[in-house]
Amino acid sequence: MSLYEPVRQCMSQHFNIPVEEITTNATLNDLGMDSLALIELVCVLKEEVHPGLSDADVAVTPDSTFSQAVQAVEAAVASLNAPTDSFPSAALRAAVQK
Repeated sequence: MSLYEPVRQCMSQHFNIPVEEITTNATLNDLGMDSLALIELVCVLKEEVHPGLSDADVAVTPDSTFSQAVQAVEAAVASLNAPTDSFPSAALRAAVQK
């Protein structure tokens, strides 16, 4: 289950970051995200990915790479062990089912 592209699209849309700048090795700081923006990101992911997510589940810092952030989100979703039909977004639901 890869949430790489759905999280990338989510960050681009909600934080106005050009999608081509969101690369595997880009740090969240490189993308203009400080610790307050990371809290906002978790709130967005809570709506888009899984309502049970919290910042404690998605432990990232501005120095984390985008790839590390996606891995943290995937690990959090896996640990919540939610049925995929609880995901509100069809694109995210499809990504999680892969």
